[in-house]
Amino acid sequence: MGGGAGGGGFGNTYGGKNTKHGAKRMVERGFSDRDYRSTKKDGTVKTQSDGAKVYINEVGPGRFDVLVEGQGGPVTVFKGLSQKSVDRLAKNYGWR
Repeated sequence: MGGGAGGGGFGNTYGGKNTKHGAKRMVERGFSDRDYRSTKKDGTVKTQSDGAKVYINEVGPGRFDVLVEGQGGPVTVFKGLSQKSVDRLAKNYGWR
């Protein structure tokens, strides 16, 4: 498995590529492969201003898991964000 921009050859168990930053964020935030799969499969898809795909999955009433994925794989993740936090991120990063 090759690495993407800054990826350094990081792979993951779901078969995709992963950036170093993405791998670090997934571990730090307790974002499992199952979280990754369900967010990508069930989440609403947005596009970030830089072209990255953003997957937003409601995991509980008013709580959201977010996956930001570029061409090199996951860039960052967020777990259990409030609607207000998701809205703020969407505004700051131009999600549409």
